[in-house]
Amino acid sequence: MKDVMDSRVTGERLRAPGDRPVARRRVAVLGALLPLGFLLQMLAARAPATTETLYSRGVFPVLHGAVAAFAGLVPFSVGETMLAALAAFWFVSVARGLGRWRAGDRSLPNLAAHAGAKLLATTGFLYAFFLGVWGLNYARLPFAESAGLDVRPATVSELGAVARALVEQTNALRAGVVEDQDGVMRLRAGKAGALAELADAFERVSAEYPFLRGRPPVPRLPLLSPAMTALGITGIFWPFTGEPHVNGEIPDASFPFHACHEVAHQRGFAREDEANFIAYRACAVSGDPDLRYAGTLAALRYALSALRRIDGSRARALEERLDPGVQRDIEQIERFWRPKTATMHVVRTFSVSVNNAYLKTQGQRDGTQSYGRMVDLLIADYRASGL
Repeated sequence: MKDVMDSRVTGERLRAPGDRPVARRRVAVLGALLPLGFLLQMLAARAPATTETLYSRGVFPVLHGAVAAFAGLVPFSVGETMLAALAAFWFVSVARGLGRWRAGDRSLPNLAAHAGAKLLATTGFLYAFFLGVWGLNYARLPFAESAGLDVRPATVSELGAVARALVEQTNALRAGVVEDQDGVMRLRAGKAGALAELADAFERVSAEYPFLRGRPPVPRLPLLSPAMTALGITGIFWPFTGEPHVNGEIPDASFPFHACHEVAHQRGFAREDEANFIAYRACAVSGDPDLRYAGTLAALRYALSALRRIDGSRARALEERLDPGVQRDIEQIERFWRPKTATMHVVRTFSVSVNNAYLKTQGQRDGTQSYGRMVDLLIADYRASGL
């Protein structure tokens, strides 16, 4: 009898006047979106041609267009505003919950149950929304197949020829850009001016690849650029609002390429190597000399990096042929991204690990290494051009 009474007393002490039951039905419905979303993603990955037709060229443009149209109504980043609002909401919720617990109005178990339920429901809703407005593009047909490019293992000779051609093009394009007082490339219209050129660049590249057509991009220079630099992030596409965000601190010589990379994501190409190649092509056909140079420089750096791993002497010989201005631009980019402190090195390593894990969950088995697979598309493009 005493044991029964003790359990009742303990139960009463765990309860508080303000405790309320969890809305289990709503949580169950929204939480169920997680396993259903995983199942949908698996099915989409098994049928890329169907995903391409029904989603990437069907549902996605409509849903994404509606979201992007809303975001385009304001001159600031809706994505950053959403993040700030979400962080503020959770901070206030935690503070209020702890305050009510200290006042004896709510019990910790009840608060924890509600917090867990909200987290599950929110995660389920956001995951489903992510898949609907963009996420299933990871399962679409490869870009090379849609573009008719012949991607196959390349010989060292082919890679060397592509790198040599890019050296010549980059040197020639470097003569058409302006420099700052340090002798490095400076965007003649600034970063805002470069962003204004993106719509024209993608209009031009869409003539080459019609499936790249889409809404005019609404690129953003985020206020969180310093944090992005600390984390080693050049840009972020925010699928919930359809906004490409480009780190406003990165060197001018690489800025247009990374901006086009994020717009490639906006156009529905989620894989990193494909977004890199699309960014290169968009820059290459642009009417703006700064974009043409930045895109070709980025392609050159990827090609030289790949060549360096298998034929270091050939790569060094090509690097010696680079225009001094190109060499200064590359040195500035590398210096900018070099961690300044041990703490920054740890932060960058963690950030890369998180991105690597995310890419693998989306079917990119080589994670962050997928960025370098752009070289396969570069070589295929040069083959198609009769290299």
